[in-house]
Amino acid sequence: MKRCVLDFKEKYISGLCERIQDEHELWVSTGKNKITNELEDLLSRRIGREVTVVNSGTSALLLSLLLLDIKHGDRIAISNYGYPSALNCIRFLGAEPVFVDIETDTLCISPSDLKQKIKGTKAVIAIENNGYVEKHLNKIKQICIEKQIPFIEDSCASFGQEQAGTYGDIATLSFGPTKIIGCGEGGAIITDKSEKKRIQEIISKMNLRLSPILQHILIKQLQDFDSIIKERKEIKSLYRIDLFPGNGAGYISKNPEKFSSLLRRAGIEFLYRYYPYQESTANSLYLFDKFFDLPLHNKLIKSDIDKISTIARISEK
Repeated sequence: MKRCVLDFKEKYISGLCERIQDEHELWVSTGKNKITNELEDLLSRRIGREVTVVNSGTSALLLSLLLLDIKHGDRIAISNYGYPSALNCIRFLGAEPVFVDIETDTLCISPSDLKQKIKGTKAVIAIENNGYVEKHLNKIKQICIEKQIPFIEDSCASFGQEQAGTYGDIATLSFGPTKIIGCGEGGAIITDKSEKKRIQEIISKMNLRLSPILQHILIKQLQDFDSIIKERKEIKSLYRIDLFPGNGAGYISKNPEKFSSLLRRAGIEFLYRYYPYQESTANSLYLFDKFFDLPLHNKLIKSDIDKISTIARISEK
């Protein structure tokens, strides 16, 4: 049983050939085109902020750091638990990560630990693990405001959640294959309008553009977005175990060794989310082998989910 399946319906590519033939500007390598304008407008209206599309969530994170003029030796506070893209971008620029523990009930950066470690940093990156947007991000935002330090909100997994991408000075999205909507690869950066010109300059210099073909697929999915969200919530509700809130099917097991063994024996794919970057933060280390990313996609049927739920309950005995 697959953990994730790209929701690639035929209707999402309908009209693609016609549009390519009709819009010669799709193949122009510089400047904007109609399809990019349409996609960014759809995203901006849904989020309520300026959105610029790029070729991946990782590119959006790198672009965020470049906008802040992060340089070699700068210290960046980052969640010690999450997908490694943000950490890799920090290291790519020669900056120094400052690892901040998470809270077990939010999977996001701990405000209390951040207060202890924020001194001397040039930016803070909070990762919304499991696609969960928690209102305690207001606390993170307030700490950053008080210290006059930019706040980058890594919303790559949380698009579709209420207020995702609205807390940070800069926020990022991903449209990879495991996300709510995906075109195989893609991303976006969320900023104020005043940054738009500079963003476009960096995108042009580094060739971070998202293919118009993939943009067309995203537009079609956004037009169907409410039904996609509704279907995903309905599938997640079929689980008869307590899943972590957010876009993913996150589950914290009390007996992870037994649970993982039973899942493997049943041929069910899963992921641990995630190994901490540094072992000195207690909550991140505690969750490493206990937090499971379980299957969640529109190809699942009720009997599949019942099977996983039963295995989870058996493993706890």
